[in-house]
Parts: sequence; structure tokens; C-alpha cells
Amino acid sequence: MKMWSSFLSLLLCIQLINSAEVSLSTILETFYEKADSLNIEMRSELNFIRNLDNIEKTIKTLLAPFPTFLNDAKINKLVKKVPKNKVNIRNFFDKEIPFINNQLKNISESSVESMNVPAKTDKLLHDSFVAWKQNPAQRENVQTVEVNVVQNRQSYENLRIEIKEKLKAMFKLRSEGIEADIASGNSFYEQFMQTTEYSNEEATYMIKLMEITLKIPAKTKTFVEYLQDLRNRIILYNSKTLDFADYIIGMRGRYLRNRRPVKPVKKQKK
Repeated sequence: MKMWSSFLSLLLCIQLINSAEVSLSTILETFYEKADSLNIEMRSELNFIRNLDNIEKTIKTLLAPFPTFLNDAKINKLVKKVPKNKVNIRNFFDKEIPFINNQLKNISESSVESMNVPAKTDKLLHDSFVAWKQNPAQRENVQTVEVNVVQNRQSYENLRIEIKEKLKAMFKLRSEGIEADIASGNSFYEQFMQTTEYSNEEATYMIKLMEITLKIPAKTKTFVEYLQDLRNRIILYNSKTLDFADYIIGMRGRYLRNRRPVKPVKKQKK
């Protein structure tokens, strides 16, 4: 269980910029207004910046509970139906099928558990946004965004495409691979249970069940590897989005890579 949750727990903060007062759309709209006041059009330049659409819902659907590959009662019946002289095959089914069910259960349970942990509030971002919003528009701010944000558009968009493609591959692996094999396995079980002892049909369906039981763990392993890769790409995407927000607000300067708080500009007395 710990293995699954160790990397899935890092999917907690899918929407990194999201609170009652500060959202990605709020930051962008405020920046556009400031740029407009300087007669600089930036909407078309920054329309590529956005959160991943419905990513939390998509991942929860992807990691919903898997169907069971033979419940305990069926496993017991299966083991008893295997000829007594096939001890190794009996032990194989008795060990491997529960392992598969636990493996699939752990993926879903640890994922849902990790999703329910609240994300931490970025106080520095929030306080800086409040100050920046009240401060007068500055051309230097716009120039910094043009250099540090706009020029990174292609790599950012490529990353979003990669995430969508990975999700598509994972949904396909789940439905056409793992779930299809589980359905076949349950079907082979029903057919095996109806065969005559020591018949050719019995041997045929017993072999089919063994093959399916061997295939599912390999596909599950691939699914977890995909999930690890997806997790890394989502973290990178969110990190880039947050970096863009930092540059837009002015928490990072043209030559200043580390975050700094944005201070209110004192209004000059008339």
C-alpha cells in the first residue's frame, strides 16, 4: 500500500493556483487590464496558459475501483475443481488471483485517499497578488512576461499534449487491457466450472485461465509505470503554470529566478 501512496500523494495539488481570491484566471485578467492601460495587447500572447481541464475528475475516473477478478468464493471453487494431481496449478490460482485483486484495489484506494488531502495555501502568492493588483501598471512587468513566459509557450503546450496522450493511453490500457482480461478470466472460469473432470475442455479452459492470470499483473505493472510518468508530467506542468503566475505578478524578475514578495507601492503625495 505504501508503494502506491508514496507517488500518488503528490497528485494532491492539481489546481495549484486556486482560492477564493486568487485563481489563474483572476491573475491573467488583472494582468490584461494592466497591459491595456499601457496600450499593450497581451491576451493573444498568454491565452495558452491554463489549468489542466477537469484533471482531478479525469484521474478519479481513471483510478476508479477495478472489477474483481474472481471473488473469494469463486477462487475456492476454482481450486477445488482443478484436478487433485495438479497441486502446482491449484497453488498458483490460490496465490496469484488474490494478489491481482489486492494489487488493483491498492491502486484505487490509495489514489482516492491521496486526492482527499487538502492542498496547502500559497500565502506568498496570495499576499503578493493583493499588493500587485493595487500597484500601478509597469512596462517592465510586461517586458518580463514577454521574455520569461511567452518565449516558453511551445514547451508548455507540448507538455499539455503529452499529458492528454498519456491519459488516453492509460484509459485504453485499463479498458481494453486490464478490464478486458478480467472479463475474459471470469468467462473462462464459468466455462471451466462446467467441464467434465479430466476432459480436453477442462484442460483447455484451465490453461486459458492460467494465461489470463499471468497477463494481468504485467499490464498492471505497465499501468503503474504510466501513472508514475503522468504524475511527473502533471507536477512539471503545474510547476510551470505557477512559475508563469510568479512572473506575471512580479514575484520573479527578468534576472531574478527566486521568488520574492511583491510590496505595495507607496502613493506619492500631491
